Amino acid sequence: MRPLKVLIVDDTLANAKLVQSVVDRLGHTSFLAENGQRALELFEAEQPDLVLMDVMMPVMDGISVTRELRERLRAGKRWVPILLLSALDDISDIVCGLEAGADDYVVKPVNIQLLKAKIQNFAQQVEMQEQILQHTAELERWH
Repeated sequence: MRPLKVLIVDDTLANAKLVQSVVDRLGHTSFLAENGQRALELFEAEQPDLVLMDVMMPVMDGISVTRELRERLRAGKRWVPILLLSALDDISDIVCGLEAGADDYVVKPVNIQLLKAKIQNFAQQVEMQEQILQHTAELERWH
């Protein structure tokens, strides 16, 4: 499995560094954004394979960023998993995040084992998507 490019978005540096250490230990490359606006800029510049995003942030919150990323990805016919990480643990908050386009939602404080498992699961999904796209392109060439 190839290493992923992971965009980590959190306005609290300690939280971002904790998540970054997990991502790095799994062998992936990470990029940090301190708010939602910076996340959109880094997303375009780095084209990450996975986004790990806080919900409550200044400038632009994680729900708004998730909606914007989903719009951009739909237009570009891409899928990039988005995992929301939030201290908001009410079911309505979780549902709001998923309805905004997040693929999953983890409540803070983040359980490291759970985070590792979710990142590995998304890595498998990204790899499967790449294989499907390669096979589709090959079939189109044959056709």
